[in-house]
Amino acid sequence: KGKWSFIGTEKLKNSEFLEKAGTTAEGMLMTGEWDPEISYTKTSDTFLEFYRMIRGAESIPTEAEALGFEAYMLLLHAIESVGEDGKTPDAITGSDIQKAILNTKDFNGVTGVLSVNPDGDFQRDRTVWMVKNGTFINTKKVKKTAIAYKTIQPL
Repeated sequence: KGKWSFIGTEKLKNSEFLEKAGTTAEGMLMTGEWDPEISYTKTSDTFLEFYRMIRGAESIPTEAEALGFEAYMLLLHAIESVGEDGKTPDAITGSDIQKAILNTKDFNGVTGVLSVNPDGDFQRDRTVWMVKNGTFINTKKVKKTAIAYKTIQPL
């Protein structure tokens, strides 16, 4: 009999899954974009610090909260970069912001370093977890995995 692994997303990274799957989960791999136990960048550390100041010291942000904050920061970065090109705030267009986002290189976000490749896909480090002895362990970060979002449209 061959050995195989089940691969899923971070949505399975919870105690209910481990209880139901039991020993069959052993060796399972999951990928995701956010783990509050990992220091991805200074931005992620700052995000976690402020989140816990507001929500409480033991609070754990969700991936959606981390990605939402990161999207907000990326948008601000894009607007600022258009302004650095000499445009006044009232002259900045949706197309200007789109171009700035598509030209993003090595943006230090909450979930890691983010770039956009020539095809318009976001690239970021991904986190990989494995089930080992009935618990989730962080095995590694996979560098600059392309994520085909292709949903950036002019405003």
